Amino acid sequence: MIKNISNLGDSAIYCDFGKEVDEKINLKVISYFNYLKKLVRENKIEGITNLTPSYNKLIISFDLSITNFKKITKILENLKVTSNNKQDSKKIKIPMCCDEEFALDLISLSKKL
Repeated sequence: MIKNISNLGDSAIYCDFGKEVDEKINLKVISYFNYLKKLVRENKIEGITNLTPSYNKLIISFDLSITNFKKITKILENLKVTSNNKQDSKKIKIPMCCDEEFALDLISLSKKL
């Protein structure tokens, strides 16, 4: 559930899901993000140009010539979003090498740690 919806400039909405940073709140943010992204792709919501999730916030940018704050707020208030435990994610392997020849800062960092 979104705790607070407010303007972010003239063409964006700031959705606050809470002050805490934890997995449950982040799961809600991601669920709203995925659901809204699906609705935008299916052309069920017009005017949304960008969705930006964070740990506990969601920013919705929109085109003022198509929609406005009140219309999107009404849509958000009427959404029935369920938390989806299955997140679209993928693991990315980043190769790294700590050989002295390549890790030029390894010695100085190990002294600090």
